[in-house]
Amino acid sequence: MAWNRMLGLFCFLCWFNWHMLLAQTRYDPGALGHVIVSVLISPKNAGPKSFRMILDTGSSVTVLDNSVPSQYWSKKGSSIAVKGTISWFEAEPIQIELLEFGGHQFNRVNGIRADLSELSKREDHPIDGILGMDVLKGLCFGVDFINNNILWGPSPNNTYIQSLTYSKSHCPEIKLRLDEKTLIARLDVGADTFLRLGKSDTAHLTNQSKKISGYEMGLGSQQPLETTNLVGRTVSSGSARWEATDVEIGNGETTLLGLQAFWPLVWFDFPANKIGFSLDPKGYLQSIPALRMPLWAYWDRSKPIPELIVMAIKPGSRFESAGLLPGDAILEIGNLKQELVSIQGLQKILATQEAVSFVVKREGKFLSFDVVAQTGIK
Repeated sequence: MAWNRMLGLFCFLCWFNWHMLLAQTRYDPGALGHVIVSVLISPKNAGPKSFRMILDTGSSVTVLDNSVPSQYWSKKGSSIAVKGTISWFEAEPIQIELLEFGGHQFNRVNGIRADLSELSKREDHPIDGILGMDVLKGLCFGVDFINNNILWGPSPNNTYIQSLTYSKSHCPEIKLRLDEKTLIARLDVGADTFLRLGKSDTAHLTNQSKKISGYEMGLGSQQPLETTNLVGRTVSSGSARWEATDVEIGNGETTLLGLQAFWPLVWFDFPANKIGFSLDPKGYLQSIPALRMPLWAYWDRSKPIPELIVMAIKPGSRFESAGLLPGDAILEIGNLKQELVSIQGLQKILATQEAVSFVVKREGKFLSFDVVAQTGIK
């Protein structure tokens, strides 16, 4: 009996510490939960420099922001038009001499330069680039969203494995079922959603009980576009399904399976064309609700002192009723004063659903607003 207990304890400890045995790379979840990693880029005649880049399985190529100095890339051609998730944008073909990520080295990476300022506006710290499938395609790794780690090595035995295919742009895709319809969804770690339907997959839908759920932005878009969510839908992959789903109607052409569908752990084995999901004790695929706040804000870094600006407010929300307007510069949120104001701080306060006070600057005037827990002004 003692031997059996010892063996059971040993097996439990092996399972519990399984991910601790793997090589790990820490990442920053940022304000939107993105996988923001540190990437070293080495020019020919200088030492390496670290850049903040979003790991994005929904991007076919690696992208550097226009702000990255020219010694870290070389021009490879004239400007081109590139199709983003929502709209077209202008980019410049480049080559990166040496890129290092998670102990892996990549030589002469052919990527693009583009304006990522709209993406950086939504983060408390600017984004230098996007790590795309041209780099990720040969890698096998897991993303631990609870501990903010990238895990290198084989997936655990209890992972629910499904096969991948690839789009014409070399992005990974998976076959899903939405109610009784089969659809193909792009696996997009860079998308802040559970399942966002593209235009081609929404035409068949009936009983579209929906409401405004949030806002969507992509490369090339200057303003957030409203998304709506569907009620009472069943989403499955193979023999397993998600118990709680947040299906949105998006504004792009492509259907995306995003961040919230991969929580708490997802495994990408691109050489074997496999993806591994986590199952809960009931056998359901796990997920986490998408972060959908009634007030969106962005950083305006064009001024000597950056300002957090209200970008959009959900119609009918308590923030609209309180009198806040798009364009207001947020100076204080509750107990967050001046330099402590951030997008992440704003999200944490709004998520409580409690009453909160705002101090904003509007057309040179300083105004205070008290927002009650439900609607209206105190």
